[in-house]
Amino acid sequence: MGVIARSHIPITIDSWKYVPSRKKDRLWQLLEVIHEKQSEKRAQNVYNHRTCRNGLDGLKEKLIEEGKFTADEIDRGVLWKEARQVKGKYPDTACEAKALEIDEFEKRRKDGTLDDEDANKDAITKCFGAEHPGRVRSAGKYITPTQFFGKPKSRNRVTKAQFEAILEENKRLKMKNAELEKEALDSRRSRQSSVASRPSLALPARSESSISPKIRKRSGNDMLPNSCFQTTANLLPTQNVPKRKRSGTGNDMLPKSTHKKGKPCKLLIDSVEVATGNVFDKTGKEEYVHNVMLGEDEFRVQVVVAIKPGALVPKPVGDEILTVHDALGTCVAWPKELIVAEGNGEETASSSDFLEDFLQDKTSALEKLGGSAIFIIDAKVFNSATNDPISIAAEDIESICRKEQRASVVNVVVYISYLHQKILSARKQNKYAFMDPTAITTNASSSSKKLTRELVNRMSKTEAEFIFVPYLMNKKWILMVVNLSVQKAWWLDSHGGHQDQEIDKIMKRVVEGCLTKRHATGSTAFCYPQHIPQHKNNWESGFYVMRFMKEIIEGQLNLNSTVMRKPKYDEGDITEVRREWINHVQPMLT
Repeated sequence: MGVIARSHIPITIDSWKYVPSRKKDRLWQLLEVIHEKQSEKRAQNVYNHRTCRNGLDGLKEKLIEEGKFTADEIDRGVLWKEARQVKGKYPDTACEAKALEIDEFEKRRKDGTLDDEDANKDAITKCFGAEHPGRVRSAGKYITPTQFFGKPKSRNRVTKAQFEAILEENKRLKMKNAELEKEALDSRRSRQSSVASRPSLALPARSESSISPKIRKRSGNDMLPNSCFQTTANLLPTQNVPKRKRSGTGNDMLPKSTHKKGKPCKLLIDSVEVATGNVFDKTGKEEYVHNVMLGEDEFRVQVVVAIKPGALVPKPVGDEILTVHDALGTCVAWPKELIVAEGNGEETASSSDFLEDFLQDKTSALEKLGGSAIFIIDAKVFNSATNDPISIAAEDIESICRKEQRASVVNVVVYISYLHQKILSARKQNKYAFMDPTAITTNASSSSKKLTRELVNRMSKTEAEFIFVPYLMNKKWILMVVNLSVQKAWWLDSHGGHQDQEIDKIMKRVVEGCLTKRHATGSTAFCYPQHIPQHKNNWESGFYVMRFMKEIIEGQLNLNSTVMRKPKYDEGDITEVRREWINHVQPMLT
């Protein structure tokens, strides 16, 4: 009754008399149902004991105290019979019949007339059969067969002939398995042979009327011109983009601590460069990549940029990593003779060649398709209701690949999508969130009310600790980082100073209002750190903002520090951002 009452009556009710009548009626109905079920179970018992609360241990002590038996004379048979008697008599015929059977067995034991099979059994085992697992009849609670009988369960023993037969069968199965694996690998290679020759851009064509009016027309420094949007002739549905799998342990995704400093290299297949990446020196110990030990002439490499995504890797990993595109971002084994190390000068030249090749390849393909292609932004990136398609034009690709080109809004939105994937992989989605820069850049010039509504809506819905708010004003990018947990915000201006524009006043007012409402106390601290890298050319501001977000997520840039880690980003830092952007969009444009 107490257990049922605690599970159905709220703890806030002080006394039983305050419990509503309908709840009391419901509890009584439950009690009747439980009572009926227990009565049915009780009726199935054939040999009912009468030990009450004392149990078998209490009965044994009582028999010794009364002098009926000594401790050595009391066995399971005696306890069973005594536990079912009432004033020296059995209340039912079933118990009496079984008691006579026990007495007969004990009599034969004393006379020595038991056969060999029954000689090692006691009366209870003979009359009731083998014990149930985990308990022993008439032995009390928590007594197991091993404890009572003093011996473990018997195990089946294997003869020498059976053991040799098992070894022979295992050997045959291993040979058969090796043959099947070879056939499967040959089949996969033949199926993938056509991938290497696939076209550089293959987007399914759709009519202009099929384009959703919700598609944002973003391009250039601010927005895509209408004429460019109207020429968009192709969409790329999200369902056509397969989700990539990763095989092996976390050590295959990122190098071990002993391999932190990889050397830039080119990766070849049949003397043709198919990718660029980093090669890691061996430690002298046995090394494994995707649970397979490296060979003597193999090195661990990290694939950074796929030049020929459809090329087959020298050493496939199951059916998950077959091509260079599959290996992007992870580590694989690569033969020594197919790795060409690069110096600093060669690295810069190689990067420039790769960016120029990518620009020429994709720009010509986009021109044939009407000027732009569609890239899908996952709804979770900006906490939207649905996936958000954006238009990537030739100008966006050019601003990524060409120096002295200002990063467009589309460039930053796509890079945020890349950073969102990194956050999910690192399971940091509860720590970092992003504000859509399009919402700020568009509404800042048209309506302060809309801008306020967008900021309040985004900041009030997120549960993350930090939120990144990048925006473009007066042809320069600025990043605002808001710590929602401690009422603190930073303005990261890579121009070396902060101009108090009207948009900054609106953002400051909205951020302070949201944080004050969330914490219900105190004021928000706004900081303008001077220790962040500074640039000299205004066109670099977008790349600096993307690099700021990347380094904060990776823990390289500490906003609370007063020590400048580096005065400015070098060409390699900016090129790394460019390559990450290209690798993120390349699967959609291949």
